[in-house]
Amino acid sequence: MIRFLSSLYDNYIKPYFASGLEEADRSHKNKILKAGRLIRNTLLPAAVRADAARDIGILSYTGDEKTCLYYRRTPFFFIVFKTGSRMIRFLSSLYVNYIKPYFASGLEEADRSHKNKILKAGRLIRNTLLPAAVRADAARDIGILSYTGGYEHAADKYMASMVELLKTPDLTDQHIIRLLEGLSAICYLHVANQDKAQALGLPDTLLEFVSPTSKLSFTSQHWSCYLLNILGCHNIPIICHLKGSEALQSSLEKLASLDWEKWPLNHAQELLKVLGFQRNSMKDALHEEDELKGCTYTESGHMLVNMHINYRY
Repeated sequence: MIRFLSSLYDNYIKPYFASGLEEADRSHKNKILKAGRLIRNTLLPAAVRADAARDIGILSYTGDEKTCLYYRRTPFFFIVFKTGSRMIRFLSSLYVNYIKPYFASGLEEADRSHKNKILKAGRLIRNTLLPAAVRADAARDIGILSYTGGYEHAADKYMASMVELLKTPDLTDQHIIRLLEGLSAICYLHVANQDKAQALGLPDTLLEFVSPTSKLSFTSQHWSCYLLNILGCHNIPIICHLKGSEALQSSLEKLASLDWEKWPLNHAQELLKVLGFQRNSMKDALHEEDELKGCTYTESGHMLVNMHINYRY
């Protein structure tokens, strides 16, 4: 397959992009003149003249349009010229999408490009002289880039700056949401990054965001609940830390009663279940045996240790 594509490129595509323009023009002109004599010879069979019309169309499209202007009056030409155009475009598209990638040595370059994007965003978020909006956008970009393949470049270097910016007073809701988006992507199913976030005091900041005294918008509190769920996923120490908060249960119950229609799950409700603050009678009946063993199930399908059991590190 590779050899076939390489041969197709060398024989049919590459010549159209060759640097020998003047020679190509002369060659095209001669071929067009030869085909033109054939198509104007009414004594020749229609099949020969049709082939000549097709050749004129392809040749004119690929290098010498002026020479064949005269032959465009031939009825055969109008149909075949469009066919030739489509063929050239098809071959060009085939080369760009399916042939070129096999011969490009751009795998390492792509990785470096991904890393460079993270480094560029990292420089922005570390620059305290920049506006908060620019730094917040950079934090969201770092989160997306780290989630799609760059965890090792993002967490240790930039999480501290992201959490520090999140704790900055007088941030707007939009800035806070972008920071929460970035931190959610970095910590998603990544225990080491979750531990890093706990060391930076992120759970305590989120507890303040969801508290009844918080002045944040409901959307920001949505994202705060979502990030708390991510931090507690498969991370018992963080769950224990959250369960030790006295006001968290009432805060989550209030948030759970509000509108979560645009979210796939009510993350405040989920967090109440994970922390053992709320029981589901149906699930308790179905999983009574697991409850006795100290396990509970949440709506999202994760089985987590029931925090009613005394857990010791």
